[in-house]
Amino acid sequence: MRKITIGVTIFVVLTAVACLVAVKVMDKAYQLTAVIISINGDYVIVEPVEGETISTDRIGFSKKKLDDIGAAAGDTVAIKHKGYVLEIYPGQIEAVSWKMVKKKPMSVLFAPSDTPLPSC
Repeated sequence: MRKITIGVTIFVVLTAVACLVAVKVMDKAYQLTAVIISINGDYVIVEPVEGETISTDRIGFSKKKLDDIGAAAGDTVAIKHKGYVLEIYPGQIEAVSWKMVKKKPMSVLFAPSDTPLPSC
């Protein structure tokens, strides 16, 4: 009887450890750095920066559960995601957080210095 109890205890402990390891692996976040192509409501499409090892040239994700970082088209962002990519076009990821890496420079148009300004 004692051997059965020890065997069951070992089995339960090993099963619990295996479950904890599996949960930790699933909680691991992967990071992707990309340039925002468009934002339509809560849906964002990005293009990974050169050097990213992801299987598609465009990625889409929902920002509904993410913090508002004031991102706009042209900005570069770092996106933490669950690691899997749905192989449709554009590829889909489940983003868990994002942060601004670089804002798109604002372009300001000025009249050439030799052009007279219109009078009111």
